[in-house]
Amino acid sequence: MSAAAMGGVVPGSDRVLGPRFDMRVRNSGGRLIVAADGTSLELSESAGFVFRQVDGTRTVGEIGALLAAEYDIDVAEATADAAEVLAELLAHTMLLPEPM
Repeated sequence: MSAAAMGGVVPGSDRVLGPRFDMRVRNSGGRLIVAADGTSLELSESAGFVFRQVDGTRTVGEIGALLAAEYDIDVAEATADAAEVLAELLAHTMLLPEPM
């Protein structure tokens, strides 16, 4: 399923997603495990970085730029990767579709 089909998260988007404050977050062996509503996901290091940038004020594009700087990769590629991670988190209700 495309990122656009999962709530409109697209590369370079001005969309701002909100963090959930009722979820569990654990660090295990360099991977981040997030859980809410009986569902858990294990995130890679870079996906965990993206997840931790969601603060209810940063746009998808800003998170992509932070990812690019952190891993020294192309901004367009990083933004596309960040959008994919965010779409997956949103689809699993690990994020709010808008900030609170």
